[in-house]
Amino acid sequence: MVTLLKLLKHWLFSFGLLASTVFMMLALISYSPYDSSLIYDTTQPTVIHNYMGPFGAQCAGLLFYVFGQSAFLIIYLFGMLTYSFFRYHTMRVLQFRALALIGLLCISSCIEYTYTLGVIKRIYPGGVCGVAGTYLLSKCLESWQVSLFLYTACLSLVVLIVQFSWISLWYPLGNYIASGRLFVWLQQLVVSCIEHIVAVKKVAKEWVYSGFYTQEKAVIYDDPFWDLFIHPAQQYKEEPKTAHIKAAASKKEALEDVVFEDEEVVFDVYRLPQLKMSAKDKAVRPERMGKDDSAQQARALEFKLEQFGIEGKVVHIMNGPVVTLFEYQPSATTKISTIIAREDDLALALQALSLRIIAPIPGKSVVGFEVAQIIRETVYFFQLAESKQLSEFKGELPLVLGKDTQGRDSIIDLASTPHLLVAGSTGSGKSVGLNSMLVSLLLTRTPDEVRLILIDPKRLEFAGYNDIAHLVFPVIVEPQRAILALKWALKTMEDRYTHMAKVGVRNIKEYKAIRVQKQLEPMPFIVIMIDELADLMITAGKEVEQLITRLAQMSRAAGIHLVIATQRPSVDVITGLIKANLPSRIAFKVASKIDSRTILDAQGAEKLLGRGDMLYLDSQGTLKRIHGAYVTDEEVTAVVNQVKKQRSTDYCSLETFGGHNVSQDVEDTLLPEIVAFAQQKDEISISLVQRVFKIGYNRSARIVDQLETKGYIFPANGSKMRKVNKTLLDR
Repeated sequence: MVTLLKLLKHWLFSFGLLASTVFMMLALISYSPYDSSLIYDTTQPTVIHNYMGPFGAQCAGLLFYVFGQSAFLIIYLFGMLTYSFFRYHTMRVLQFRALALIGLLCISSCIEYTYTLGVIKRIYPGGVCGVAGTYLLSKCLESWQVSLFLYTACLSLVVLIVQFSWISLWYPLGNYIASGRLFVWLQQLVVSCIEHIVAVKKVAKEWVYSGFYTQEKAVIYDDPFWDLFIHPAQQYKEEPKTAHIKAAASKKEALEDVVFEDEEVVFDVYRLPQLKMSAKDKAVRPERMGKDDSAQQARALEFKLEQFGIEGKVVHIMNGPVVTLFEYQPSATTKISTIIAREDDLALALQALSLRIIAPIPGKSVVGFEVAQIIRETVYFFQLAESKQLSEFKGELPLVLGKDTQGRDSIIDLASTPHLLVAGSTGSGKSVGLNSMLVSLLLTRTPDEVRLILIDPKRLEFAGYNDIAHLVFPVIVEPQRAILALKWALKTMEDRYTHMAKVGVRNIKEYKAIRVQKQLEPMPFIVIMIDELADLMITAGKEVEQLITRLAQMSRAAGIHLVIATQRPSVDVITGLIKANLPSRIAFKVASKIDSRTILDAQGAEKLLGRGDMLYLDSQGTLKRIHGAYVTDEEVTAVVNQVKKQRSTDYCSLETFGGHNVSQDVEDTLLPEIVAFAQQKDEISISLVQRVFKIGYNRSARIVDQLETKGYIFPANGSKMRKVNKTLLDR
């Protein structure tokens, strides 16, 4: 009787486990994120999609919350227990396999959390168990050690659960080795590999010595230069070598006969400077953000957006030197404005130093999230100076900017830009960016190809470039001399257009194409670089604005290009007229969204990280994020010293150009207004002009001198005001 009761109890328990297995399987398979449960609340509590009703929805929601997608292993756990009870397995074996399966469930949750991208049906990958387990392991182990531990533990637990026997594997393998068949197979493998290598070398030799030199190619390779590559080296004896030496000696004697004894032959060969890699050994390339960390951030991004009711998934991740770009594809019904409005909330959820949203990415149906990395890689200038892209650059004026968000070198051509406006707050990397542009020009272009006009009112940034052969004038630090330099450039532009019209060309590119053939004068490019525009605008704002505007409008075809920088991006410095004529702009980190809009007509520069992090707006209106190249002071000094040793300076006179006084030859733009003002007055003075027209003293004095030269006013009589010549003005 007792045995019958035990048997009945056993079978009831077995069928109960079978029913539980079926229940769990149907509950997990029919899980819906819209079912109300203890974990996931919904606005429609009366609608239950789960096959097992409200209780099944509660169980499925709880299991998925704890274990993630790995909760499906619970079906196998219940099935294994049911099978073991039906087969009358001992309780010790049953407990052992159950514990192993529970351990596999936890390990699987950790693996799912580490390597799964995307939130599926509101199931967070790995669940609470995966998050907690991975967090504890990452505190004790490195990233690769965590992966090794998880996969080793998973394999070991699977072996224990399925009761795999290693002896059953090694026994037939041992017999195979003992019989000698393994060594025979290895010998045949080695012999076949050697025969394959010999056959390949034979085919290559036949291609080089017979197939390479065919009748069709005989015309191309008829030059003696190719003999060394077409014919075997044994064919070359000592006699041809001696003959070549004698021929060279005879040519040398012929040249010596041409040169007269009293002539001095000067070979002025300019060699481009080489960047010495003194900082190369010191440069430490930090490890970029790993794929595991990026995947974890992608999951957190999707989970946070889903909490705000935004459905979608991360479809692509790009790790750059400074930021990681997540391409997020929202659902068709999602509005872009709802994503942009959550920018600060997402930055908080990702614990990011900076987060910038690109909505949408041009040419793609995705939204970009640029998240700053914890480990930031420094982009060194010498890495780009050695790059193949710079050595094979096809443009006229290469400017090295840095690397983009994908780690690709970013080099632009100033000649096609054609002018550049640079702005950024103090410490944002603006000065280093200007230095990298200058050094890239010195490394790639000779003084015969490009000339520089450097204007540095702050007297700090360009002082090290004094006395290089590329300069048209010494580095200009006075605002009044800067105005004269801009007028000199304006007059040079007009003279070049006149000269090109006589030759019959429209731009400098066509002029350079025919210059050698028609023996024309050289016409190098001229790059005008202004480090601080605000200082010039304070001194003579209206005049500087007009000069810059006219140069920007007309100087491109004449080969004159502007690079203007300022650390005060306000509307009184970067006026609408200047912005309209400088479509290409670079914005480093700024203080506010207003400053970002002033530079780029868009937000985003206020979210940059500083230290060379920039947004580049090209002439087509495309906005790119670039991490600026860091050039050291030692590298700048080394390049400048190499330039100074090869060629001395050949400055132009700032005061005179072509025999005319620039300050007198070019009338001030305010002169007609001041003449009209003088008609209403009997006397005029420098201070009166300065006060009424709100200009600087030097400019006011120069205008008064021009009025005196033209006879509109009489010469000064001591300290009294100058009399106005009413007779001449009335005419």
